[in-house]
Amino acid sequence: MDLHTKESESWQRRRSDFNHNWLKNTYLGYIRRLHKILDENKKAQNGLRLFLEKFPEWELRQVELITLINEYGDLLSPKTLLNVTPLNNLEEDYKLLIGEKVDEIWKLKNNIPEQIKAAKDCLEKVESNYDILKKRMENVTEIQDISDRDGCKKEVKAFIDACEELNSTVNKFHNRIRMF
Repeated sequence: MDLHTKESESWQRRRSDFNHNWLKNTYLGYIRRLHKILDENKKAQNGLRLFLEKFPEWELRQVELITLINEYGDLLSPKTLLNVTPLNNLEEDYKLLIGEKVDEIWKLKNNIPEQIKAAKDCLEKVESNYDILKKRMENVTEIQDISDRDGCKKEVKAFIDACEELNSTVNKFHNRIRMF
């Protein structure tokens, strides 16, 4: 049975837009392109230009991810079903009591706190690698401006790995409300 609320559907659309459409299929493509240029020792100025243009998007989009992580445990909890028909007709005292117990059981059975912590840890790792790479690329406008290509390549790879781990972790979040 597919259980959802308007809020959980909105959350899932936002998660899919961030994690699948943007991070996995768009953003990481630009990062991988730079890694390939560095790996093959190419002088592909266009790939660098695209990277430099797209790389800072992380700073704008990470806020979306923080919101998604913080909302996950609340918006996908089965307790939210108490706010839709027919369960919304229950007395408020019952809804509060049932909601607390259902939420507690759901979070324990599905390791929700651990999932949230894992996502926050991955986010921290991405942010750290982003800052390292951002510092390295501060004054780069041409491919020849990268003095230590091997060092840069390692930092780009570390950022890619952190982003892929984050993508995988967020992908493990439930995509619909599950009872247990």
